[in-house]
Amino acid sequence: KEYFKVTVQKRNKEGKMIQKTSRFTKTGSRITSQRAAEEVKFQLKKELEFCIGAKSIYTWSSWRDVAVDGMRKDGYKESTLSHYLGRLDKWIDPSWNDRELSSFSKDDIYEFIHEYLVIREASDTTRRTILKKIHCLFEVALNAGEVNRNPAKGIKVEVPMEEGLALTPGEVEILLTKGKAIDHEYYPHWVMALLTGMRCGELYALRWSDIDFEAGIIRVLRQYTSKDGVHPPKRGKTRPIDLSPELRTFLMDLKRKHGQVSQKLWSWRVDKRLVDEVHHGKKTGKQKIEVYQAKESIFFDDLVLPRISSWQRGMQASELKAFCRRIGIREVKFHDLRATHITNLLDNGAAISKVMKQVGHSRMSTTDAYHRLSGVQVKGVTSHLGFTVPEDELPCNVVQLFGKKAQ
Repeated sequence: KEYFKVTVQKRNKEGKMIQKTSRFTKTGSRITSQRAAEEVKFQLKKELEFCIGAKSIYTWSSWRDVAVDGMRKDGYKESTLSHYLGRLDKWIDPSWNDRELSSFSKDDIYEFIHEYLVIREASDTTRRTILKKIHCLFEVALNAGEVNRNPAKGIKVEVPMEEGLALTPGEVEILLTKGKAIDHEYYPHWVMALLTGMRCGELYALRWSDIDFEAGIIRVLRQYTSKDGVHPPKRGKTRPIDLSPELRTFLMDLKRKHGQVSQKLWSWRVDKRLVDEVHHGKKTGKQKIEVYQAKESIFFDDLVLPRISSWQRGMQASELKAFCRRIGIREVKFHDLRATHITNLLDNGAAISKVMKQVGHSRMSTTDAYHRLSGVQVKGVTSHLGFTVPEDELPCNVVQLFGKKAQ
């Protein structure tokens, strides 16, 4: 019969290896399964951490930098890391910075989220976002053995569901009619966003070679952002977009008017280099290979949409809001044109599964949020009610000239 022996070892802060071994479960029986071995491993790890009993050598601020650097090596985008650090630096209590990482308790995290941030008038969404980031940093510390528990585990922030903002067909008509009349520089970009549902970064990196007029599809293969350069679409998923006759005509006219646009962009390139090995803050005298990211220039000579200086500076949302205000319709952001595309498809009977593929949603629940916004699920349902509201009776001296059907 097969038996298991479990060994767990870990170095203490002085670098000495500490080890614990067991062949038995906590009930005293021999370990006979992989599952039981994992349970024993978990228990031995807790005992080992308790025996070592050393506090983390990191403070909150120093561990934050170490964890973020690890996330960078794991392939996180620079825009994600920049947002990560920016949010934490803005909202974290300054007294945390020099505090030992292992000294935080669940009560500390709870008071920070539900009292400190509330006093600072942080929104529910912001508090939930900060909580997620704190939870992630402590989870990395837990896996690295710097703490023996995640103090943010189990704490929640309830956030009311927000409704998206989408233009009505009438508002879309006003936007495009007014934009075309004055030959607004963003007119082609608004049309493309409304007819394809593509994200702003995807439109920025769209090339004529991505458009197959014969097959009738646009292939979304990349996007561009100022912090991450050219990279695959969100979650790395490419997708095809249906090329409608109206969009085909528009693109042909656009190409005749502006031709192929050229611009030098950039992307991250993964490279390797030799660096000094450091263990517990001290150099070991050895070298190791470190993987890092470096910028690499890419020249595109067949971009679809004209370059606009404000677009390159990320001001497309404010430009659209200002124009909406000027023509008297609801003020929306550039990304809301994508929401308009989605809700309009659903409103006109497009299958939710097809819409999901068209716009690149990974989860049906994401598309379903727009489904609820469009009101498709409830339209016509009240026609099945089995009762009516009584009508006012006409006075006896009034003659009804038309029947109900004529009215």
